[in-house]
Amino acid sequence: MRRGTPIALLLVIAAGGIGWWRWHAPKSRPREHRTGERRGENPTAARLQRAAQRRDARGHIPVDGLLRGREQRKRMPRLPQPTATDITRGAWTWIGPGNIGGRVRSIVVHPTRPATLWAGGVGGGIWKTTDGGAMWRPLDDFMANLAVSALVIDPQNPDVLYAGTGEGFFAGVDSAGDMQRGAGIFKTTDGGATWAQLPSTATLDFSYVTRLAVHPTSPQNLLAATKAALYRSVDAGASWTLAYPQEMRDVRFSPTGAEAMAGSLGEAFYSADAGATWRRATGLDQGGGSRGSARVELAYAKSAPTNVYASVDRADGQLYRSTDGGRTFALVNTGTSYFNTGAGGQGDYDNAIWVDPTNPEIVIVGGINLWRSTDGGKTLAQISAWQLAPRSAHADQHVIVSHPAFDGTTVKTVFFGNDGGIYKADDVYTVGAASADLGWESLNHGFGVTEFYGGCGNAAGVIIGGTQDNGTLRYGGSTEGWSEMIGGDGGFCSADPTDPNYLYGEVYFLAIERSSNGGRSTVSVADNLPDATNMSSLFIAPILLDPNTPTRMLAGGASLWRSDDIKTARQPTWTAIKAAAGGFISAIAIAKGDSDRVWVGTQTGSVFKAQDATSATPTWTPQVPGGARTPGRYVTSITIDASAHDTVYVTYGGFEADNVWRTADGGQTWAAIGGAGAGALPAVPVLSLAIDPNNAGVLYVGTEVGVFASTDTGGHWKVPHDGPANVEVDQLFFVKAQLVAATHGRGMFVQNTCVTGAACDDGNMCKPGAKTCDADGVCTGGQAIDCDDHNPCTDDACDPRRGCTHTPNTATCGKDACSSDHCEAGACVAGGPVTCDDGNPCTDDSCDPMAGCKHANRTGSCNMDACTTGASCQNGACTGGMPVNCDDGNRCTADSCNPMTGCVHGEPRRGCEEAGAAGGGGANPADKPGGDGGCSTSGTGPAASLLWLALACWAGLRRVQRLRVGAGVSS
Repeated sequence: MRRGTPIALLLVIAAGGIGWWRWHAPKSRPREHRTGERRGENPTAARLQRAAQRRDARGHIPVDGLLRGREQRKRMPRLPQPTATDITRGAWTWIGPGNIGGRVRSIVVHPTRPATLWAGGVGGGIWKTTDGGAMWRPLDDFMANLAVSALVIDPQNPDVLYAGTGEGFFAGVDSAGDMQRGAGIFKTTDGGATWAQLPSTATLDFSYVTRLAVHPTSPQNLLAATKAALYRSVDAGASWTLAYPQEMRDVRFSPTGAEAMAGSLGEAFYSADAGATWRRATGLDQGGGSRGSARVELAYAKSAPTNVYASVDRADGQLYRSTDGGRTFALVNTGTSYFNTGAGGQGDYDNAIWVDPTNPEIVIVGGINLWRSTDGGKTLAQISAWQLAPRSAHADQHVIVSHPAFDGTTVKTVFFGNDGGIYKADDVYTVGAASADLGWESLNHGFGVTEFYGGCGNAAGVIIGGTQDNGTLRYGGSTEGWSEMIGGDGGFCSADPTDPNYLYGEVYFLAIERSSNGGRSTVSVADNLPDATNMSSLFIAPILLDPNTPTRMLAGGASLWRSDDIKTARQPTWTAIKAAAGGFISAIAIAKGDSDRVWVGTQTGSVFKAQDATSATPTWTPQVPGGARTPGRYVTSITIDASAHDTVYVTYGGFEADNVWRTADGGQTWAAIGGAGAGALPAVPVLSLAIDPNNAGVLYVGTEVGVFASTDTGGHWKVPHDGPANVEVDQLFFVKAQLVAATHGRGMFVQNTCVTGAACDDGNMCKPGAKTCDADGVCTGGQAIDCDDHNPCTDDACDPRRGCTHTPNTATCGKDACSSDHCEAGACVAGGPVTCDDGNPCTDDSCDPMAGCKHANRTGSCNMDACTTGASCQNGACTGGMPVNCDDGNRCTADSCNPMTGCVHGEPRRGCEEAGAAGGGGANPADKPGGDGGCSTSGTGPAASLLWLALACWAGLRRVQRLRVGAGVSS
């Protein structure tokens, strides 16, 4: 007993710790994960980094910098005809994601046609659906500002809507540092087909419009909450008067319109005369905390208008109630911590509240998750779990809107906007977080407001990118077929140029992940990287795979780190090859064809180069691209000409005119190449530069106000390239002949740059009459061609990710043996039995290369799960049968197994992560004779395995503590 007790104790500790971790861990980065797992974000850190990219040479962000930049772009002359190398606005193709949303702070439902909805993306503009969310479309990609945070509709004329721009929901930092700056209020009178800025709001006071309200019976009466003050219009927006001289976050008319409420920081205000005059409410200062730092969100009870609720960002979430129309409030709930999942609250960022229109006792509050009360807020029960999205609502709640016919009996539908787009609950009373049928529905169908930080692609046409709170995503050939490779906040990425199975992404603060199976799952490869474990890096930190030696990667934190076994080692070794100097590293470039030539830039404007970067101790030489003209400016990108390594381009942040610099002699001399006169780039941050692979004199830059191009090495810049939308373009990169734009608010766009008569990347010459060169560098337009999978097409359409898109397809589809005539996203459909990419024979006509067979009666394995006779496979998991082995090697004693999370029932037994683990042991799966579920090594037994579990549990808890301290705020 004495010998067994420690083992049993360790088992209890380990099991309890693992259970605690799975439910309570912050949205942070576990040591390994599989596709579908989600990890968190840090909006404060993201905001501060984006602010740093916008600071000028004096360290300031001019409040009118974005407006001036857009006006400058408007004045640039249009070219009458595109030249051979020009890209044009209309030639961009949006590739998604349409099935994975982005941050939404505003939703409006048509009062009489509830299948018509409008929604605003904070970086992606206004979208509309007329079929209840089955498909969305953007209304105006070139509206003067796409940072939409508020939407309201005229209740008497639903063709009239108002949109407030600018995302001003962040406290504690100068407004110039906020994420998305606006340009006042826009109005439409035709249901959203056209929008025009209200001239009365073309002022700095309306740069951040956080909320709008329209009077329910006198719609010419409007209220606008802004970071500057509270404003009122009585002539439908033609003019505005100051209603209260204080920053406001929220404003609401009462259901009758006779009164109004406004929420500020730590306090609320009420009006008894429809917004004309205002007084401070009392009672919102209970529980301590600063009056001026806690965001207040408000909601009226429609069935009892004297009841008003307030959700206050204090003590991780405080709920107050007023029964006198908002004049006095009483605290009804504190301590539930609905703004906090265990790593700090963020109620200044995500704070939403809703009251049942038919019952004033039913309230929903939203922070990271959603919580429901049926007793006037006294108790709250969690009804969503971000880890389960899209089966449950995504994280970070911003807006909650009722169906216009909501009656609490026959119509109980409510819409929710969050960082993952738009979700719906058909029955708001029963929707839950843990029931078998959760009741949540994602409405992200063609809804393209994803905010990318970066992207990359490989020769096989695979495209991935890191996003704000929607993970690192993989393009599957369809706008609606994107999949998540890594959860939480994504960042930079790299794709192996020789092996499409190897993809690399990151979670914030340099937590690098590797996929060796095309994005189905990833493992951490940063455990030995000090700047990652210490979070000593930018929030979105640069990583770059060596294009010449894909087993080598460089990563930028405080130091520059190199791994020479990034592809082969279970936990790669990292070596610092450049000491910390000049701030965190923000940009890395490696010369194609010469791995010794490496350039790096920092957030404080320093630039260094090495010509012996593969040596043990490289020599770094400081560079001064802009000399005294660029002190302290954020280096956003560095690009080395692949054909002339002494030619290097450096781009900078800040609202300046000289943000692009070029050297043709390895850094001895520099020249600003922002153009001049009518051909000058707008004075806005330049975030990325790409060189046309077929013509080194053709340059493309992604800026705060779109894409521009130069055909004379930066001497002049042309405005036809200002697409693909009026949106920030964070990164440009080429996938063969295709230019890809990763935008922060409108997903990704592509445009072909191959022209008639030019050689495509695959060596095919475009014949006379051919019109373009497709995503894989293949000429199309009237000629029979071979696709990447070598299928002969008898049509002129060919997609490298789908094979031939028209009949007949006479060969294979990806690796599937097709007995049908149609192939979609690498899977055969509409035919007989096929073989999936993983080699499993399907007896159904549907097969998914990422998940295996999607229907029952699968006769082989389910990914790596051994399915017994009679079992079925759903989303990569065996169900209905005898015990099975999960992808992670865990033996399940129940009939349910999930490849993303391991066994979901029963008692898991640990399996080896990879063959050849530390200690010299190989994998010994639990179903093998003598297997104990652990790595088989000499002298290792069950006791050692249990000790490993306990130590792993302890390390996990320590990591949570470290994340809390280092990140401060995380969701």
